[in-house]
Amino acid sequence: MPTSFAVPQESLMITLAYPHSPAVEQYDDYHGQRIYDPYRWLEDPDSDATRQWIAAQNELTLAQFERIPAREGFRQRLTELWNHARVGAT
Repeated sequence: MPTSFAVPQESLMITLAYPHSPAVEQYDDYHGQRIYDPYRWLEDPDSDATRQWIAAQNELTLAQFERIPAREGFRQRLTELWNHARVGAT
């Protein structure tokens, strides 16, 4: 049973407002080489700033996923494929 998952081109023509990703003055020294790392603050998964940034990115991403007309069809098909009979060793 073939299913079309094509997305109309018009639905892709939007302007996204990405969450602000501030660059900070962060430099590291690696064996005498000074390296600029303005987004190092994102490497700390437990910081409030990183968590807020991730939440904002997820909100933007999920809003775009919801606009895909074929999303439910993808979900159903992937669920079918994943929920196959499994055999294990005992």
